[in-house]
Amino acid sequence: MSAGTRDLAEAGEQADELVHSRTASFNQTEEFILSIDESNNEVVIWDALSGEKAGKWHSNHIGVPRWIEHSPTEAAFVTCGTDRSVKYWREMF
Repeated sequence: MSAGTRDLAEAGEQADELVHSRTASFNQTEEFILSIDESNNEVVIWDALSGEKAGKWHSNHIGVPRWIEHSPTEAAFVTCGTDRSVKYWREMF
């Protein structure tokens, strides 16, 4: 195998190991944006109009949270982490 072919094979193996992520989501009224701060293992809430931080919660994931999805109809969302857990959250603003 040539060096170029080996590099492509290694790149393919690395691509297979990538974890999909969604790190931000609007809430159901689109007043707030919920995001994941991977470095601090937190869920951060931003005011969508001002861009200011409105709050934060520890994610309670053992690993890094990688996905956040807000309900389109309720004040609730889920996070998924590299620890293979799913956390259900009810918002209390």
